[in-house]
Amino acid sequence: WKGLKKTRSDRSREEARIRAEQALALIDAGQPFSEVAIAWSDGPFGKRGGQLGWFQKGQMAPQFDEEAFALEPGQHTQIVESTHGFHIIKRLK
Repeated sequence: WKGLKKTRSDRSREEARIRAEQALALIDAGQPFSEVAIAWSDGPFGKRGGQLGWFQKGQMAPQFDEEAFALEPGQHTQIVESTHGFHIIKRLK
């Protein structure tokens, strides 16, 4: 949302939260995660279907790390807020 470091979005924080909730509802309804990321993400990896690649614990924002490393393969989080915005994280492997 507007005001975050390195953002390109003009959305308010509340608008960004609503958008994240809408994306999560689509994922929960069975739409493929990658399709939702491509269509709904404002992040730099959205166009890649949300694929961040491999990362180790401690490389991401603490809130992101905590949620990402608590997932089992195939699971996704609810909405996670970090210093970079709102996220929905899915563990692939």
